Amino acid sequence: SQIGVYLQDQIALDRWRVTLALRQDWAEGRTTNRKTGITTTDTDDALTGRVGVLYLTDMGLAPYASYSTSFNPQSGVDAFGARLRPTEGEQYEIGLKYQPPGMQSMITAALYDLTKTNITPPYIDGNGNIDPSRSIQTGEVNGRGLELEAHANLARGLNLIASYTWQDMEITETNQGITADNPDGNKGNTPLGVPEHMASAWLDYTHPTGALAGLGGGLGLRYVGESHVDNANSATNDAETLADATIRYDFSGARLALSGEIGGTLAAPEVSGGGTVVLSFGEDRYEALV
Repeated sequence: SQIGVYLQDQIALDRWRVTLALRQDWAEGRTTNRKTGITTTDTDDALTGRVGVLYLTDMGLAPYASYSTSFNPQSGVDAFGARLRPTEGEQYEIGLKYQPPGMQSMITAALYDLTKTNITPPYIDGNGNIDPSRSIQTGEVNGRGLELEAHANLARGLNLIASYTWQDMEITETNQGITADNPDGNKGNTPLGVPEHMASAWLDYTHPTGALAGLGGGLGLRYVGESHVDNANSATNDAETLADATIRYDFSGARLALSGEIGGTLAAPEVSGGGTVVLSFGEDRYEALV
């Protein structure tokens, strides 16, 4: 169980915009040993926060900087039966936003430095199966990267979203892979499943008026670069380019949609809140582990 209290204040001073936020979390985890029947209770708490500063200019440029910390409790136990420790993070970020005057478009460039502790990558056996019971937490991971993103309104109802990410992830503290010949273990390696390069583009259109109002769809491409299959960096997953598509119809406050990866297998329909009926196929969009 987890309880959190959150406080945020946004301040406007002439062209300056300042965001201040604090969050206090209390988490409780219970672990039961199936052999002995003994249940142990562990508690964790953390105070995290965020501060961000942005400056607005007449040219549509807005440089910004931010600092934030994070706390994310984990459930379950590791390969040795010990309870998984909360994942904690610290991030520095600087960037630049640009909105061309008179246009409904936005371009953002950002540089970041992110450090996370107690990362829990999935354990993958020799057959490619994930076994949560054999997970081992990685001590610390540091990542530095560049993110570029553009949102453009090309015409009425027609929008384009494009992004590119370069990231340099490194295991900076670990107790994995240590041997007599390799006392540093996996230290200095790249975490499993994290590509160096990612890019995507998505074109979306919604018919705005008339009998076809609410009918829309989109088509996109995703590129995911090579990534390592394990923290020992013994082998790599090939880079891949995927195509996604969606078609939808909004009516009377509800949405009927069919979306997914082109070439995927149609899955069973899913019903979500807000009167939306969704059919999906293919794999979920890529999510980095760190």
